[in-house]
Amino acid sequence: MPRLTLRWLIAAEILLTVVLGLTGGAMNPFSLLYLVLALAGAMVLDTRGTWAIVVLGGLAYGSLFLPPFNPHAHHLDAHLLGMWLAYVIVAPLTAIAVIRLRHQLAEALGESANARKLTALATLAAGTTHELATPLSTIHVAAHELRRNAGDNPAVAEDAALIVSEVERATEVLGQMSADAGSGIGEELQIITAGELVDQVLDRLRRRDRVTRDEKPDAREAKLKVPPRQTARALKGLLANACDAGTEVTLSLRRRNGSIHLDVEDDGPGLPADVLGRIGEPFYTTKPPGTGMGLGVFFARSVITLNGGSLGYEARPGGGTRACVVLPVEASGD
Repeated sequence: MPRLTLRWLIAAEILLTVVLGLTGGAMNPFSLLYLVLALAGAMVLDTRGTWAIVVLGGLAYGSLFLPPFNPHAHHLDAHLLGMWLAYVIVAPLTAIAVIRLRHQLAEALGESANARKLTALATLAAGTTHELATPLSTIHVAAHELRRNAGDNPAVAEDAALIVSEVERATEVLGQMSADAGSGIGEELQIITAGELVDQVLDRLRRRDRVTRDEKPDAREAKLKVPPRQTARALKGLLANACDAGTEVTLSLRRRNGSIHLDVEDDGPGLPADVLGRIGEPFYTTKPPGTGMGLGVFFARSVITLNGGSLGYEARPGGGTRACVVLPVEASGD
């Protein structure tokens, strides 16, 4: 579709040039339509197509001053030349402005879509947890009673113990799904230092003995404006994934260009490029069935991007994976 639109706009500029050339050349006031076509290109084409239309329009407009279209070119009117120069200046500036507006609109729509997905998942998770809580509790109690009254029948006792274990696992998975999907949405933004945030994350991490910290003092003291519980939960999920992937995890904290860069590296086998590209998609997971819902990274990325940051994954040289978190420093903390 964009290529077809580009062809139509090029054809329109050629046709306009011919018509103007036969009806007064650069003296025809409808030469203003070149700017209209440049604006149309900026609204519907990609960046390369937009600049093609702008440049072609400038050349076509300039050709109207040549003798085939303007037999009185040696008596060139300064006013007409000024109109052409106005196009050369205004058309690129207009294209730049429209392209930037389109990019900002696309980013805003992307953030809005992430927020809607996160809210929908949270609602689904909360509803599912609520609806299943009562029957799971009933099964749990009945299985306990069955095991207690099994008497001399070890097979029944073993089956009852298995039911209890599976119910507890299902309850834990539901609770994790609710947390990963964003329970706590609407938490107020607070000023917190990056060091305090990292401390909260590690305090809640079961396998924190595997994590080696590499933090710079200026990064620890940098102030962030984030929802602390949500952000801590998101970062905890990234660290937990790293602990699942390898035996040693490094958490590094750096301050660069008004942002905090928090990297989580593991020494695991690493992931192929196609898998790295899909990390963060809802319900996509590389973990074995029953051990992951595929929502943790999606939740983390949503929380981080909604607060002006970014989350990316890359392969480490020599093996392993690196999660790269960037969060903006609060202006008052600069």
